[in-house]
Amino acid sequence: MWLRVSLPPFAATGASIRIAQRHAATGDRLDRGAPLVDITVDFSAGVFRDCPPVMTFRIVMQEAAWLRHLEILPGEAATPDAPIALLSTDATSAPEPAAREARVTMASILHHDDWWTSGA
Repeated sequence: MWLRVSLPPFAATGASIRIAQRHAATGDRLDRGAPLVDITVDFSAGVFRDCPPVMTFRIVMQEAAWLRHLEILPGEAATPDAPIALLSTDATSAPEPAAREARVTMASILHHDDWWTSGA
């Protein structure tokens, strides 16, 4: 069975969203608790602030699956509800339309520059 991971709808506020880091490569098995991607969200939406509300989130798997394709690469902009990745429950299954959203969770994380320089 094929699954998809989409951006959460919290970003529908006009926020600017970018994929900051990917933690897996195509073909990798992602176990429950494995990080998939980190995203940065700028909630300022064109409003001037001394300290813009930029947050970083990590999307983490809540079920095991194989990463088959990453739809948005690090550094690329994304839109709310955009598909991020396609996964499958079997490493060798033939491509098919995604049956449902994969079970994931999202956590707010602190940004450290060295996190963005070493990864998949």
